[in-house]
Amino acid sequence: EGYGEFSTQPLVASGSVYAGNSDGHLARIDPDDGGVVWQVDLGAAVSAEPALIGDRLVVGLANGRIVALQ
Repeated sequence: EGYGEFSTQPLVASGSVYAGNSDGHLARIDPDDGGVVWQVDLGAAVSAEPALIGDRLVVGLANGRIVALQ
């Protein structure tokens, strides 16, 4: 399954790659095979690189929102 074009730099952490795209999806990608492990529709283009803060994955969106996932 393809993921599409990134809209930001991906985050590599804890053996995974996290990336967002301009379609509003944030995905966890397996670095070994490039497959999408999971993805979530955030409703707006991902405009800021994902970051890990404690046990939360935080990302900024083009609509000005900041989303934290656990």
